[in-house]
Amino acid sequence: MSLSDNTVLFAAFFLLIFNGATIALIVTSLRHVVFAEVLGEKAPSRQPADRGAAAGANAGGAASSEPAAEPGSFSRVAGFVGSVVMATFFWGIANVVLFRLMAGDAGVARLLDGIPTFLFAGSAMFLPYAANQLRGMINPSS
Repeated sequence: MSLSDNTVLFAAFFLLIFNGATIALIVTSLRHVVFAEVLGEKAPSRQPADRGAAAGANAGGAASSEPAAEPGSFSRVAGFVGSVVMATFFWGIANVVLFRLMAGDAGVARLLDGIPTFLFAGSAMFLPYAANQLRGMINPSS
């Protein structure tokens, strides 16, 4: 496949805009996210007074107003890492597909045929989180 200089420059410029907009969207969307809260295990529903008491007493012996920090959850971290990996692959595939479409390559359909298999295999990264949620539904006290 022989590409002209104009095609390569246009594709590079287009992909620069695509990637810049994607990065700006990610940064803007995640600016106020506190990952410790997102990745922590969900606490059983407790009343606000119970949360202060569970946090422990401060130096004066009174209950602290800060809630106890919940421990991290492996299933949530695995799901988060899995989603980042899958998003990175999709971002890369999008770059390749866009470049090939601009270059007039007819083999893009062949490239896209493997995506359903990739999605199915990638969903295995979320199995620990799903198992943890099912366990919580079956045995809500743990």
